[in-house]
Amino acid sequence: MGGVQSCVSGGEVPFKREQTGNAHGLGVAVAACQIPATKDEDRYYVGIGNMNTGKLTRIEGHHKCGEDGDVVCVGVYDGHGGREVAELLEKEIVARLLKRTSDSINSEPKDVKYRKVPESHITETYRDVHKAAVKKYNCGSCCINLFITNGKDGSRVVQCAWAGDSRASYFKGNRYKQHSDFSIDHSLERPEEKERIISHGQRYGGAYVARRKTREGYPIGPHAVFKSDPNKTNLSLMMTRSIGDKHHSVAVLADPEFRQIVVGRNEHVRLVVASDGMWRVYDNKVTSNTMKHTSDPSLAANRLAVGSVWRTQRHTHMRMDDVTVIVVDVQGADIGHSVSVQTNSPTSRNKAHA
Repeated sequence: MGGVQSCVSGGEVPFKREQTGNAHGLGVAVAACQIPATKDEDRYYVGIGNMNTGKLTRIEGHHKCGEDGDVVCVGVYDGHGGREVAELLEKEIVARLLKRTSDSINSEPKDVKYRKVPESHITETYRDVHKAAVKKYNCGSCCINLFITNGKDGSRVVQCAWAGDSRASYFKGNRYKQHSDFSIDHSLERPEEKERIISHGQRYGGAYVARRKTREGYPIGPHAVFKSDPNKTNLSLMMTRSIGDKHHSVAVLADPEFRQIVVGRNEHVRLVVASDGMWRVYDNKVTSNTMKHTSDPSLAANRLAVGSVWRTQRHTHMRMDDVTVIVVDVQGADIGHSVSVQTNSPTSRNKAHA
């Protein structure tokens, strides 16, 4: 592949953040790799939570379902205009969600052997963190979360919640040749999102869809969401949902969208969750080809993250962006071998990349 130029300076990539771990009782092996650009606005979280107690532990090394928790929680938070909201999401969104779920369970005891995270709790938590963000910060962040729990008959349930244009896809079959989007970006390219923004502006004001303009007044780039008259400002967002963004249109919602897949008891599925620093230069087919000979999620995450930097530098004229990639292997209970990721070296670290 050759030398990869740094996102931060003119030399080699100075460091990357990595984390690996296993949650054997949930059939999960997970690895994260992050290569920051100059602004360093991406954040992520990988942990195992207990919906009974609300306890949350960062996944590092090996964990057992039941003893450590009953839900694996994965999140990618792609900040814009600053890193503060992404950091708030990293620290608080999963913790707040687990507390809300725990309080609900304790007030209404029930059989909890096969429980999913309630979507209503996720929506309420997204809204709560959004309110906290706009009170303290001017910037914003996209947000995507996965929640993995045990299903009946040895299956695993994978829930996806997202607001913004960080994305998840899933891959399965021989050499991961079968693949599909798990989430769909919240952007003006989606007709229903564009119509929602336009309708809000027509009914309440404070929402415009237009292209940004050069100093000479010529339109430039794709359409974006404006709060004020586009003829008077360039302050706008490309995504139609986000957390924070105090000074942008209230038509840009914090409410998440949801999807779910079930991994069968004899099935193995690989999920890739990443910020747009990866997805703008990788589609699902190229991602599949990159991972086809890679059984270890850690190696897959590294190849995708470093490959994103290389592709951006060699094949585009785009500015370098933060790259965050999380690879999650999920397998049903009846597969003979246990899914795992190598955790011999320190599991969460900053590392030089030669």
